[in-house]
Amino acid sequence: MKNRVPSVNTNSYAAPIEPNVVSTENTENNIHPLLKPYCNPANIVRSDGSVRQIQTLRDTDAMQSLLKDTHNSEDYVITNKTTLLKGITTQTQRVPLVQVHLRTDFINETVLCGLVNELPNGIDFLIGNDIWLNAHALPRQSH
Repeated sequence: MKNRVPSVNTNSYAAPIEPNVVSTENTENNIHPLLKPYCNPANIVRSDGSVRQIQTLRDTDAMQSLLKDTHNSEDYVITNKTTLLKGITTQTQRVPLVQVHLRTDFINETVLCGLVNELPNGIDFLIGNDIWLNAHALPRQSH
């Protein structure tokens, strides 16, 4: 029996074409208008050097970044670890953790993220606080 990857409601966009880039369908028009201001293009850099264009969504309420599973294991490395996700309900979901080389306008490195079946329409990668705060320090608060 094939392992099922849990679904989470979240979305993605495409970057300019580069050599060795695997282009995905244009999903920008499928993104909900209220999400578009928080979406940006990015790339997944595969181990063979090829690049897949993706659309990211910045979610300030997410503690864990998430990748939508396209059933293409070339996009990620399986870690054999899992994490628990909890949304706005009291229910939790166990999701597999994978490593992916993510290239955006603020990061170009391998990151750990949850692998899910569903994100909002047009979104491939949800950027949570785990990745965002590593690249964007919070301002110091004075006492």
